Amino acid sequence: MLIKIKNIFYITLTVFFLYFLFSIYISEKNKKTILSNRSKSSIEDLFISSKNLPILKNDTDNIIEYKKFSKEEKNKKKNLFWSLIKN
Repeated sequence: MLIKIKNIFYITLTVFFLYFLFSIYISEKNKKTILSNRSKSSIEDLFISSKNLPILKNDTDNIIEYKKFSKEEKNKKKNLFWSLIKN
């Protein structure tokens, strides 16, 4: 019995939450706020100001240095994790 009452409570709570959420989202006040924030002039101003940005020089050529391995390092025995545990 308690489980059914708890489930009904959760369902009604969810329905009320969704109702209030959509009623606020669809309200005229929210629509006016959204439309006032999306003015074309501000977008055009951003586009114009972005044209004046300087273009930076690419300085990332040849930044990787490769390590030269000697023969001793190549022949060196590598320790494996599982082999260390078995010992």
